[in-house]
Amino acid sequence: MWFLLHFCRIASQSTGSGDAENEHCPCPEAGQPVGPWLGCIGLSTEQRERIEDQGWNAADLREMLPEEAMAALRVSREKAGRVMRCSKGKREGSLREWRRMREREEQARFDPAWRPPAEGYCYRHGNDWSQCAGDHMLYPKRSSQEILTRDPICLHEPFCWKQLDWRHSDPSDHAALRGWSCPHNAARLIDLTRHRAGMADQSAFVEKTLSAMSGAHTQHSVTLCYSGSTASRNCRYTCPVYGVSFKTCKDPPQLRALRERCEHCSGIVESNARDYFARYRHNKEFLEADALMFSFWPSEFELWMAWNKTLVVNPCHRINMYRCSEATSRRNFENVRRLAMSGPAGVFPRAPQHVLASSNVYDGEYMRHYTGVNPILLGCGLEDAIGPNISWVGSRREILWNSYHPLPPELRELLPGSQAPWDGKSFDFVKQLADGLRFPHASSSVRLKMADLAEFKAVVALPYSITNFKVVEQYAMNMPLFVPSPALGASFVVDRTAVHGPCCPGMNETEMPAPHTSSPYEFSPNVRPDFDGPSAAAAATFWVGFPEIYLWPCVKQFHSWRELITQLETADLDEMSKCMAQAQKWRRFERAQNWCWAMGRITGSIMPRATSNADAEDYDYLYSQGYEKALRDLYNTTEILERTEWCDLDSCMDGTQPID
Repeated sequence: MWFLLHFCRIASQSTGSGDAENEHCPCPEAGQPVGPWLGCIGLSTEQRERIEDQGWNAADLREMLPEEAMAALRVSREKAGRVMRCSKGKREGSLREWRRMREREEQARFDPAWRPPAEGYCYRHGNDWSQCAGDHMLYPKRSSQEILTRDPICLHEPFCWKQLDWRHSDPSDHAALRGWSCPHNAARLIDLTRHRAGMADQSAFVEKTLSAMSGAHTQHSVTLCYSGSTASRNCRYTCPVYGVSFKTCKDPPQLRALRERCEHCSGIVESNARDYFARYRHNKEFLEADALMFSFWPSEFELWMAWNKTLVVNPCHRINMYRCSEATSRRNFENVRRLAMSGPAGVFPRAPQHVLASSNVYDGEYMRHYTGVNPILLGCGLEDAIGPNISWVGSRREILWNSYHPLPPELRELLPGSQAPWDGKSFDFVKQLADGLRFPHASSSVRLKMADLAEFKAVVALPYSITNFKVVEQYAMNMPLFVPSPALGASFVVDRTAVHGPCCPGMNETEMPAPHTSSPYEFSPNVRPDFDGPSAAAAATFWVGFPEIYLWPCVKQFHSWRELITQLETADLDEMSKCMAQAQKWRRFERAQNWCWAMGRITGSIMPRATSNADAEDYDYLYSQGYEKALRDLYNTTEILERTEWCDLDSCMDGTQPID
């Protein structure tokens, strides 16, 4: 389609195009229908109807390409046996312009997914948050009455309760919130998360807290369903540590093509989704599930779009994770917008309602920046997984050093002159290893319990990634936390972007699709000073301000190592811990209300299951019709992912290691 429109525009207006035959099929004048011209140049009736259904006329066609692209370009065309003569360089230039044009058109076509609020954003270019409810909180200030009369109170406005007097009141102290419950029926969910803490977090919250708030006879259930060997190892690790257990899939997805192990692999392709559909469309566990959940890798939701299921996309990493090309990332963002427009009142009414969320504010704003979609916060908590009986004790004198990095020399130089207020000696730090429960001086076979961590006097955390679940654990246990300011800490965060390492080592920011036209941000989240030079420092500092560690109340930030020593010497650790415990009540309430909202979309999309093969409109009817038929019925397309095989995936994957 685009090729023919491009041809007509160029052939009819460019000097010396060399296509004498085009005189017999002149481009339609402004306001005229395009049908006769489409038939003249050889399009089939089906192709003509597809274009005419869009409602385009000649005036629309002439706006689709920039004027500079019209001058002296000639493209190769094989439709109807005609070939225009042009050089290889001109063909490549035309192809690049065609790709840019298609991206602009696709973005415009998906714009109805979400529009900015009528009053506009509170954020102003230049890192100006003065009109906002708080730094890195992208909504205007609200009165207590506005907040307390909404349900959920913080829908699309994360941490809105920080504008209330939350330090001196519980949610139940407010009449509007007292006795709140979640009225939805029980739902069965499958969690396809590849992260042990992530799966324990949201699964425990849904099964425990949300079920309790949904009534005595409502029990939501979650099945962990990631590759058998990994799920088994993760459960052996997760269940004893967190004190929770879950049901696991009998036949979990094990397609090895999902486990990239080399730099030149560019992500999953359409054949992977077809294989999943063919293998699992008769699987009882998947057929009976009401929703599928994705947090890590969040981009795997694309494999399951052909299923007539609600997809809960709740990233704890970038939404286009392992989409290591402009084309695959652009398709990923397109598919997010498809999900946003699904449901009875959407552009795709035959598809179920989906839940577009984020487990942290950073990934929510990242999604907004590139897709225009505004997700709901289904935040990380781990309070259910850890349990209510484990909280900070502080009986040990050592401070936990939560970082992959050793203590910097500047800090080491200050330690001899420091004085801990609890015993008068200099501060002593113990480095926490990667798995969170071992230490350099301990045997590798010795694992600590969560209660052991709660004995440390405090925690200094240098986050290496946006969602550091060790820090989530420590906040959930009310352990006094000290973190570097975004400016000081940006250089330590190495797992922040979708490009460069560790996800896409061969990709840089210039290969990312353009931001959505509605994005308020002038800074790119995919630049890094270590790759893009000192000019990227402002963007890195700006985006590092979005992780929860900088939005949680009661966490102390230091701007220098000397200030850290001063804070450790003067901070009231007991008060910090009490402050965290109070904040947990509001975080938990916000999370419960948002999950309840999500559960309403899930249970509202459940249709009756099959009683006979004659039920053509039944819940399961798509699975007997084939992958392409399912996609066409649900999303009016036959292709969700790239078809190209970017490498021999089996040659660079072992598929045996769990993801930490």
